[in-house]
Amino acid sequence: MEITILLAAQDGSRSAFRQIYDRYAPVVYGVALRLLDSHLEAQDVTQEVFLSVFRNLPSFDRRASFKTWPHTIAINACYDRMRKQKRRAVYEAGSIEDRTNGHYNLQHSRSDNASPLRKSIL
Repeated sequence: MEITILLAAQDGSRSAFRQIYDRYAPVVYGVALRLLDSHLEAQDVTQEVFLSVFRNLPSFDRRASFKTWPHTIAINACYDRMRKQKRRAVYEAGSIEDRTNGHYNLQHSRSDNASPLRKSIL
């Protein structure tokens, strides 16, 4: 990317930031889509990434490669979402057990062909 576009964006130029977005959004979206396997989630992550880029652009070190920065933010945002989804799934699984007083697995594993011992326990 031209340094003049980066400098203009750091100085607050909306058109320069738009050029940055137009150039890097497809890459960020592609990374998010590959990691999250959801168009909606990928769109959300792309928006989050560019909000972060916009907020932190004034402090970006111009000596570093700009090209890798949105890519790295995207990967981290995707991993954050995956961790959050995993925690949510664990929490929701616990909620099912709580609502069934811990008998969820026993009730659904019951069968008419159960052994006499199993029938006496259930």
